[in-house]
Amino acid sequence: MFKKVLITILVILLGLSNIFLYTTRDKMDYDIIIGTPGTEGTDLSVPISDKNEASMLIFSLMNSESIAQPEITEDKPDSIIWINDSKEGFSYTTVSLWIDGSGIILGTNVDTDYPLYKELSSGRAADMIQIIRKYQTKS
Repeated sequence: MFKKVLITILVILLGLSNIFLYTTRDKMDYDIIIGTPGTEGTDLSVPISDKNEASMLIFSLMNSESIAQPEITEDKPDSIIWINDSKEGFSYTTVSLWIDGSGIILGTNVDTDYPLYKELSSGRAADMIQIIRKYQTKS
C-alpha cells in the first residue's frame, strides 16, 4: 500500500514538473522592440512575445549580406530594432532598417565612425517586413 501511494505521488510530481517546464520554455531571455522614428522621437512597440517571430528576426539579421553604404541610408530609417535584456538593463544591439522595394537595408553603428550595412532580400525580407509591420506603431 505504501509503495502505491509513493508511486502515485511521484507520478503526480513528475507530471507537474513537466507542465512547469513546458510553460516556462516559451519565455524569452531577451526583448526585441521595434521602434518607428517620428517627428518627436521614436515610438516603441511592445516587446515581441512570439518566440517564432523573434527567432525569424534574429536569423534574418544573421543571414544578411554585407554591402557598402547605400544612398537610402541618408534618409531617416523606416524602423529601428532594439535587442536587449530589460531585466538587466543591457542592450545587445540596435539595428536601423530601411525598406527598399522588396528588400531591407540593415545598419548597425550608424551614428558612429564605423557603420556596418547589410542587405536582406528574397523570402526572409518579406517575412521580416511582415513581422515589422505587425509590431510597428503608426506614426
